[in-house]
Amino acid sequence: MKLQLLHDIARLFCTHKMVTYIARIGDNVIHIRLDSINYFIDLNKGNPRIYSSEGILKTKQYNAPFDIAMSKYIYKANIKTCKLDGMNKILKLYCTYKSTYKSIETLFQIELINRATNAIIVQDDRIISALRFSDSLKRAILPKIPLAPLDQPHFLKTFTDNSTEDTLQMLREEYNIMQKGLLDQKREKVLQNLEAKKAKLTKLLESLPDIDTLTKERETNFMLANYILTHLDSIPNYATSLSIENKNYEIPCMNKPSLASDKLFKQTKKLKQKIEHIHKQQENLESKITFLNNQIDFAKYANSQSLGILMPKKHTTKKLQKSHYASFYIDGVKISIGRNERENIRLLQDSKGDFLWLHICDIPSSHLIIHANKVSDQVLEYAGILLAKLCGIKDNKIVIDYTKRRFVRLTQGAHVVYAKENKLHLQLNKE
Repeated sequence: MKLQLLHDIARLFCTHKMVTYIARIGDNVIHIRLDSINYFIDLNKGNPRIYSSEGILKTKQYNAPFDIAMSKYIYKANIKTCKLDGMNKILKLYCTYKSTYKSIETLFQIELINRATNAIIVQDDRIISALRFSDSLKRAILPKIPLAPLDQPHFLKTFTDNSTEDTLQMLREEYNIMQKGLLDQKREKVLQNLEAKKAKLTKLLESLPDIDTLTKERETNFMLANYILTHLDSIPNYATSLSIENKNYEIPCMNKPSLASDKLFKQTKKLKQKIEHIHKQQENLESKITFLNNQIDFAKYANSQSLGILMPKKHTTKKLQKSHYASFYIDGVKISIGRNERENIRLLQDSKGDFLWLHICDIPSSHLIIHANKVSDQVLEYAGILLAKLCGIKDNKIVIDYTKRRFVRLTQGAHVVYAKENKLHLQLNKE
């Protein structure tokens, strides 16, 4: 952060009367509420900053000695003043609180130096606690010892006294910039993960034997087997080749031509099975790649919530890998989507009767199962949007049919008939 902005923040903090809340919400992030305004002090090394948000950010509970000290000495303290430490990127917030017998002054020192960020609580010129302790000979940060000042830079700067309203607006813009940066990082991570999965599946698809080549081999073997059967008398025992219409063909070397024919028929049968298996593998891989492409397209414009759904937390990853269909979590509720006909069938077979089933109305699509009998309107709506997006629906408006799984009956393949459905009218540009 620039010195001018820190100067403005010090002036802004001076307009407040009381610390109404203070706590860590991340390893290096402190939430401090001055009167009714929320400020967030990010002390991550490399890019420390202060920003403001009207909403309360998601918190994590901390109970280290530093957190206890903040609660004891800073929480509900009156703000006396706040000032910049000369030309150093350090804010000194002076507070007072009343003990049983007297008013006690406490210094909350916020050091926003790129590689040496810290938050230090000082009382009677001695350190009470700190976010980071250090026993460095240059500058020790230890309990009960005096806080040594930092050397001042060899320059002077003239500050402009900007309005506190403008400063507060800048801090809110800083929050938006920070959130956008985090969103971009998250999006890049999700896209990298999805592209890696796609590359792996594409490699598997490309490694499959060529069906046309196998089909020609099967047809040739079938032709040779039949030719041998119709020319048994003219083919010698232990023959290794045949000449048919001036073209030579290799055949199995057997003591009888009939045995060579039998072997070719068996090879023909095996090739037929192999072709069918490869064809199923190909369809399976292609459907999964299409599904991933839809995920990638969705992720390119998705909000933070959607990106979190597309990239499950580590503790769920192992469980999801074993699944026979794609699964995600929306606000802790598991949903599953079939990526092809086989997975759609398996999903319906595995689902309990009271689970919720979703399908796009009047359009061939994947089946979606919500692993619950009742969910909030928000979860239901988002499940419908996710289904449409992952099915590659480009229309802005879409209608989703949903009902209990027990009212859905498989007919042919993954085709179903269903009853007692409700309609969910969705707008896809609404994230």
